[in-house]
Amino acid sequence: GRIYYYGAAKADILSFKSHSLIGIRTDGSDRRVAGIDYSVCRGLSYDNGYLYYEGWKNAMEFPRPIYRMKPDFSEITKLGDFNGNLISVVDGTFYLLSAEKPAIVLTREGRFDEVMYYDKCGYDAKNYECVAASAADGKLAMKFVNLSENGEYVNYEIPMAAGDLWKKTPVKKK
Repeated sequence: GRIYYYGAAKADILSFKSHSLIGIRTDGSDRRVAGIDYSVCRGLSYDNGYLYYEGWKNAMEFPRPIYRMKPDFSEITKLGDFNGNLISVVDGTFYLLSAEKPAIVLTREGRFDEVMYYDKCGYDAKNYECVAASAADGKLAMKFVNLSENGEYVNYEIPMAAGDLWKKTPVKKK
């Protein structure tokens, strides 16, 4: 019953220069601003009762911290650092764009030092950023933007990871 977006906390010029994470009920009431202490919130996802996001203020350097919080903006917890961009969290699986190789990697909460290379997509987090992702019908659809001057957008889609993937497949340590 809520919509979450990244925007200005107040209707003043300073708020438009430093965006915040905002939640509002679908009827327009109960607007809340998250108390995050950095100016970036990327890869916002909702999974299993939590909001997940990448939050940083270090001029896009890696590794980047991944956070989790309740939808009422309470209980903000840093889960770990990752050398890449958060794409989405679906059924407890973190989909991330690697900064080390042009690939989409998977990991789980509490295992950020372990990754599974899942798709050799040809895009890396140093040159591309995921600006939108949606999971439906067993697929994860993504939109990447090229961070170079041309700023072109690329649509990309992969099958979702099987739920028992973590039980069957050994995971590589970074």
